[in-house]
Amino acid sequence: MDSRAGRWFLYATITCRTGRGAQAAIENMERPEFRTINELFLKAVERHAKPDAFLCKSGGRYRGVSSQQALETVAALARELDRRGVRRGDRVALLAENRLEWALTDYAVLGLGASTVPLYPTLLAPDEDFILL
Repeated sequence: MDSRAGRWFLYATITCRTGRGAQAAIENMERPEFRTINELFLKAVERHAKPDAFLCKSGGRYRGVSSQQALETVAALARELDRRGVRRGDRVALLAENRLEWALTDYAVLGLGASTVPLYPTLLAPDEDFILL
């Protein structure tokens, strides 16, 4: 999150928790430069590129995933989803544990204008049916 967006979030959180004119404070604050989570992701990659933006555990050791690698993965996933016919307004079910690949797939889905339908491995089959049908 860029510093202005971070200050806005922090100030809004503090004023809401303390109850000191939260609504007025939020209305008078400078708004962040992004409107969507994908815009935030793209601006973060552009402005704060790091060789180890994400850390993933593999084989008992953490490995760094760079901002650029993450962006390239999102772009590749979006191309493949598009090739498979995912379009704006579609819903894409995503069954995975909490991990980097989940977030990157979510960015790809959202970038196409589709919606992610999160499914978790702990869900029972009837719950999955209810969500998907």
